[in-house]
Amino acid sequence: MDFYDLYVKWSSDRKQASLEDQKLQELLQESEYTTQVLNYSVYGDQLPSLGDLSLPKRVTIKQNIQYNLSKVETLNNYDLVSARPQTAADFEFCCGCTHVDLISLRLHEPLGFHLRNDCIDQALRLGIMFEMCYASSIRDTNSRRFFVSNSAKLISTTASRNIVISSGTKDFYDQRAPYDVVNLGSVLGLTLDQSHKAITQNPKLALEHRKDQ
Repeated sequence: MDFYDLYVKWSSDRKQASLEDQKLQELLQESEYTTQVLNYSVYGDQLPSLGDLSLPKRVTIKQNIQYNLSKVETLNNYDLVSARPQTAADFEFCCGCTHVDLISLRLHEPLGFHLRNDCIDQALRLGIMFEMCYASSIRDTNSRRFFVSNSAKLISTTASRNIVISSGTKDFYDQRAPYDVVNLGSVLGLTLDQSHKAITQNPKLALEHRKDQ
């Protein structure tokens, strides 16, 4: 059985990192996940190609979302294109954008906008996945409370469809084992089968969605 972690925290246009980072190397070598995807976060308006890496690479656009998602040729250099909308307008745009494979929400803090059913339904029709990253909620009680509440809302609004659970970390000790993540998903409101798909079938579909672009 292949297990996927689609968000291994790596580098950004604010803080460059090396593949030789000790914590990252420990995670990549010791992890129980078959496929791990290196995440590059973009806050500005530059999308580097990153060149050839030994692992799949992903871009998560966190600001200037609509502008950056128009750079179709550069987006095709990545194995996965994700967006993290901060406003209702950006969320609506991402849900209707065919260049987005994955919408990753900051579930460990107040969202700042409603998860509109019509937007979610449009994203589901386009095959876009919704990601829940758990690492930021591990050590802080308030973050954990928001994560549980917001995750339950997302699961309810999507009717448990197209959910991906990722770590969002580069620390081996914050990445939970696959079956611990399955149990986490069941606590948040998924069935065990849906939780299993959130780290197997659905991440695979997200990567295939990019290949079909």
